[in-house]
Amino acid sequence: MNRCNKKRLQLLCKLCSRLARDVSEPELHRLSLEQLQYINHRLQIPCYVEACPGSGKTEVIGIKAAYEMATWEEGFCGIAVLTFTRSAASEIEKRVVQYAGQRATEHPHFVGTIDSWLHNYLLQPFGHDIAGYRGESGDKSLRIVDSDYRARFLNNYKVKTRGNAIQANEYYKRHDGKLGKLTKSIDGFRQTCLESAKNRFLRDGFVTYQDAEYICYQVLKRYPSILKLLSRRFPCIIVDECQDLSDTQLYILYELRKAGTTEHLVGDLRQSIYEFRGVNPKHVARFVEKQGFLRKTLTNNYRSNQAIVNVCSSLMALPYRVKGCRPRECDTPCILWQYTEQTFESLPMRFKSLVAKLGLDSQKCCIVARGRSVLKQLHPQRARLTNPVKLFAHAIIRWHSPNRSTADIQDGLHCAGKGLGLLAYSGHGHHQRQYCPEDLDPKAWRIYLGDILCNAGDLHPSSPDVNWSEWAKGLKGYLEEIWSSLPIQGKEWDEVQGRIRSPHNLSKASVLETIGDGSPNSGIRVTTIHDVKGETVDGLLLVSAKNRLSRGGHFEQWLHPEDDQEEHRRFAYVACSRPKHLLVVATPELTESQLEELVGLGLEPQEMPSAEPP
Repeated sequence: MNRCNKKRLQLLCKLCSRLARDVSEPELHRLSLEQLQYINHRLQIPCYVEACPGSGKTEVIGIKAAYEMATWEEGFCGIAVLTFTRSAASEIEKRVVQYAGQRATEHPHFVGTIDSWLHNYLLQPFGHDIAGYRGESGDKSLRIVDSDYRARFLNNYKVKTRGNAIQANEYYKRHDGKLGKLTKSIDGFRQTCLESAKNRFLRDGFVTYQDAEYICYQVLKRYPSILKLLSRRFPCIIVDECQDLSDTQLYILYELRKAGTTEHLVGDLRQSIYEFRGVNPKHVARFVEKQGFLRKTLTNNYRSNQAIVNVCSSLMALPYRVKGCRPRECDTPCILWQYTEQTFESLPMRFKSLVAKLGLDSQKCCIVARGRSVLKQLHPQRARLTNPVKLFAHAIIRWHSPNRSTADIQDGLHCAGKGLGLLAYSGHGHHQRQYCPEDLDPKAWRIYLGDILCNAGDLHPSSPDVNWSEWAKGLKGYLEEIWSSLPIQGKEWDEVQGRIRSPHNLSKASVLETIGDGSPNSGIRVTTIHDVKGETVDGLLLVSAKNRLSRGGHFEQWLHPEDDQEEHRRFAYVACSRPKHLLVVATPELTESQLEELVGLGLEPQEMPSAEPP
């Protein structure tokens, strides 16, 4: 037994002894030396774990938390394990319960999102004092307002600028009290007006998520006793996906660290793609360096094969070698396609054809691009839909798809919202919020659309024999039943019922044959890079924009970003690191030097297959 294996076995035995588990348990036995070194790392020593894609960091954090909680003896202080999504928090909690028992995640410990932790322990108990909110009937709870929320009451906090108006929820207070997310230059007078509007917004008990971070930071700065108590309550904090920490969140961690809290940060700064939220991985790196965190790395990628790992490593010029632990199942795992103006729209079907040829499951594959403008070009059918009846048919077919995906849900909500908006609200409403009426909460609108689609299962045209004339009659009857339940008053039913009829010249045509399955990608999910972050897929097609007008969506911006646009390279890195078996990159036609550079990354040029599956 060599030295590394001996050390690994010693650490594994120590772990299993504390968890009262057998060394031969598969999930524990396969832990690498790097993973075990972090799990056994002393909790009292601050640590930054740089985890490559597919390194199993969420599993490692869960086992680390279980390892510490299993023998925790303190009754009034505990460990806080924080992440950024409920799904990640749920996965970590599941691991803790699996290895340390159901009670391990209960008081005094906390496993959840960083937002919920801040809101529970700082914002709601103390934030009203910073905001200046007096409360209503003794209730001083602050109310969260999304930054894209549009409602009539927000007109009370609106400031007119040149050419438009800015609502108080469209910008936020930074840790230093200055205003953030103002995209245009504002003169001194209007800056004062914006600050006044934001202060009134806070005094009336409203905050955005980023305002909430500012308030939590101010609580810690203004009241040292609260800072001291919180640090004692949570002497150790473990943060998953640390690359997504905002500046204000870093300042909060800094204050807690000064007060005695030990922090472990786990993540990959190269996967930071939330600059639009004020997240800068350079600031996280500076925090780690200045605070003297001990550095550890996880360099085994259990998600992807070595060829895909090599492309990702070359793209980011990684300073260390990442090992791809997934066996190769495709002869050519990394492929380069060049599309033309004529072949661009057929990319989804060509990818579908390749996936079928290689024997991969199309439901476990996806097509991604940087921005929705590129995705719309891959959804030409949906973009052209303006007939409310066709829109509802499209929505119902996608919503009740046998293997419904996230893309089906999003497409169904979009088309239902557009169809209902055209009928009831003359088409008013923002297309990025499913055409939600101005005075309604977008979340309430999505819930309402989901309810009407769920209850419309009988309208699914399951047989090609169903024609538009028959189908439109059924839709008309259904809409008449629900019309009185519209969440916001719209047009009267008598005004719109005449528009619910079969499309022009299609009365006897089959609904299914006319509209197909409503999916130009024939079942393969089409989405943004942001949406697939953190996911694992069998195969992925990354589509470059046609030109550099797309902000961060063109392949040249991935290869040669400007000094202040390094995030563009990280977009491609996140996308390319998602698949297990197959990575395809589609670009417009290349020059010889561009082709040579992409081949140098590890991509192999191939002719695109036919748009028809074999």
